Amino acid sequence: IAATRLAHQRFPEFLEAWTRRKPDDHFAIKAAIPCGPSGRGEGAEHMWFNVRSIQEGWIIAAADANGIDVPVKQGDLIKFKPTDIEDWFAPSPDGDVIGGFTLHALAQIHTDR
Repeated sequence: IAATRLAHQRFPEFLEAWTRRKPDDHFAIKAAIPCGPSGRGEGAEHMWFNVRSIQEGWIIAAADANGIDVPVKQGDLIKFKPTDIEDWFAPSPDGDVIGGFTLHALAQIHTDR
């Protein structure tokens, strides 16, 4: 939860990186897709998506992989509000990557065990 909160707080960095993107830059977001009646079970599946565009406040992104418990296939385009996003990756000005807050949190949990 803290990692998602940090991703939300730092989302303006993602948007700023988007404004200076180059053709080969990679932007990704992570969002929860509800399992609901068309999925297998309750809750949500947390998936990564490759950002294709940002239009009128919506992030349009393609699924990075097939869903397991949701009917989402790799390449499916879904649009998200910024509040739907749990994590993100974007190139930093120095050529590194920023974001990946949930991955850092999971790595820390694994290290602490």
